[in-house]
Amino acid sequence: MKLSKKLSKKLLYSAMAFTMLTSATVAPVAQIIPSSTVRAETLQDRTQKTIPEATEVVITKLQADDYNDDVKPNGKANENGLPINNLGELGRNVKPLSDVTFVAYKIPEGIAEEKVKELKTKQTVVDVENYLNAQNLKIEKTVLTKTDGNGQTTFTVQKSSYGKYFVVEDMTATGTPETISKAYAVPFTLELPISASDGTGYLTKVNIYPKNVTSSLPKPGKDVKELGLNHSSYNIGERFSWFLKGTVPKNMLDYEKYSFTDTLDSQLDFISVKSVKYGSQILEKNNDYTLSEPTAQNRTLKVELTEAGIKKVAGLYPDRQEVLDTEIEAIKENTDQKPFLEVEFETNINSTVILGKPVTNEVKIEFDNKPDKIAKPVTTPPSDNPEVHTGGKRFVKVAAGNDATKLGGAEFDLLTEANQPINWTAELIRANNKSEYIVGTPQEGQPVKLKSDTDGSFEIKGLAYAIDAEATGAGVKYKLKETKAPAGYVIPEAPIEFAVNQTSYNKTPTTIDVDKADAEPQKVENNKRPEIPNTGGIGTAIFVVLGIVLMVVATKGMRSHKEEN
Repeated sequence: MKLSKKLSKKLLYSAMAFTMLTSATVAPVAQIIPSSTVRAETLQDRTQKTIPEATEVVITKLQADDYNDDVKPNGKANENGLPINNLGELGRNVKPLSDVTFVAYKIPEGIAEEKVKELKTKQTVVDVENYLNAQNLKIEKTVLTKTDGNGQTTFTVQKSSYGKYFVVEDMTATGTPETISKAYAVPFTLELPISASDGTGYLTKVNIYPKNVTSSLPKPGKDVKELGLNHSSYNIGERFSWFLKGTVPKNMLDYEKYSFTDTLDSQLDFISVKSVKYGSQILEKNNDYTLSEPTAQNRTLKVELTEAGIKKVAGLYPDRQEVLDTEIEAIKENTDQKPFLEVEFETNINSTVILGKPVTNEVKIEFDNKPDKIAKPVTTPPSDNPEVHTGGKRFVKVAAGNDATKLGGAEFDLLTEANQPINWTAELIRANNKSEYIVGTPQEGQPVKLKSDTDGSFEIKGLAYAIDAEATGAGVKYKLKETKAPAGYVIPEAPIEFAVNQTSYNKTPTTIDVDKADAEPQKVENNKRPEIPNTGGIGTAIFVVLGIVLMVVATKGMRSHKEEN
C-alpha cells in the first residue's frame, strides 16, 4: 500500500490525531483566538506547481480533559489541513502540550507490503526498532525536538530524503509529562511529497495535530479469490475473482464523483463484472453505476457511481460503523453494520504469463467531494497489490539405470494428486503449443495427454501451485499416468508423482520477462521389457543339450551302482 495525501484513519479512533496535510505551521496560541486579526492562510498560500525542495512537517501535540462525542469516534474532517482556529470546539479544555518527543522513521524502500502492515501495528519506539532489527532492515530515524510551549515541533524533510515515514511518540523520552498515562498519539504514516487535494500542485508544509481529528477520504483495497486474501494460484485459463474495495466517507452525499479504476496486467484476460454492492445491497448497473470494460487497446476497468448511486449509498445504513483506512485492505466481511463498496469481477491467466512470476493488480479510487458542480477529480494512491501465479514442469524420459538413453514416444495422462484428470482450456492449449509434447490434437474440455519427444523431453505449462499463498510458497503435487511405453519398455504400474512450484519451470522467474524453460527436468524412467526366447531358437537348444547331459550323467551313475553291487 502506498501512503500519500492523508494519514491513517487509525489516528481517528485509537490515537485521537488531527492530521492536516497542508502547508503552514500551526498558528501561535494568540492566533487561535477567534478575535485575532491575522489573515488566515489558504490552500493556495501553501501550494506550488513543482515538487518542493523541502517539506516542513509541523506536529502540534494537543491535550484535553475530554473530547466531544462527534470527535471521538471518527474525527473531524479537514481535508486541506489548514491551521485550526477553533480548537476549543473540539472538546473541553483543549490546549497544546509541551515536552513531548516524536521519532520519525524512514520506511526502507522496497520493503514488502506485509512488513509495512506489520510495522504499522507497532505502538512504541522500542517495538518499532525491535521489529526493524528482527527484519534486518536499516533504521534511519530522526528524533524531533520536544514540543514547545505551543505544543509544536518541526520536522523538515529535504527533497533528497522524500519517501515514506512512520512517526511514533516516544513515551520514554526524558522530560515527557507525567500526566500522560498512555500514548494518545497512535503512530502515523505519511509519504512525501504530498499533492494538494485539488490537484493544483504540491504542499510545502504538512500540519499534524496528534489527538483525534483528520480528514475523511476514500481508501481503496483489493483482494483475490475472496475478501481478505492477497495471494492465489490457478491453472492457465481457469476463471477466478478479484474484489475492488472502497471506504465510504460520512459525507458521501457531498460527492460528485466516486469511481474505481483498475488497469489489468496483459497476462490477465477480463471476463465479466459479477456484482457491485454496498453492504448487502446489490447496486444496479446503469441506474446506480456505469461500467467501462477493458479492451485489447485499453485494459482499464472502470466502475463509476452515478448521481443516483451516490445518493443511494449515502442514504443506506445511517447507523453504520465506518470502515477505517487501516481496515479496508484486510477486511473479510461486507456487512450492513460495517459496509464498504465492493466490485467483484472475473479474469483468467492467459498464455503470455511468465511461469512462477507473480501477476499483480491494484486499484485506485477517483473522487470529487466538492459539491460545486466543477469537475476536479482527485485520485487516491493505489491499493495494496494482490497477486496470482501459475507454474509449470519439465520432464525427460530415460531408460532405468541409463540416463544417456532418452526415450521418445511415451504417452501420459495428466492427473491431480487425487487422480482426477486435468482438462484442456483454450488458454492452456495456447500455452502448450509444442505439438511434439502433445498426443493428437488437443480439444477444449478434453483430458490433457502428453508425450515424450525423440530426445525424451516433454513438459506442461500453466498448473496452479502455492494455493492461497505467496508465489514463493509450497508446491502442489500432480501425477502422470503412463498409458503407452516406448518400444521395448514396460509401462510403470504406479503413476509418476511430481510437484509444481515457483522454480519447477524457470530457475529465476522473477528476473525474466519471457519463459526460459531452464529448470532441471524430472527424470521419468522405464524398465526394459524382459525377452522371451523364440520357439526352436538358441534358447531351446540350450535346454535340449542340458537335458542330454543330465541323462548321460544319470546313466553312468546307475551303471556304477550295479557294478558295486
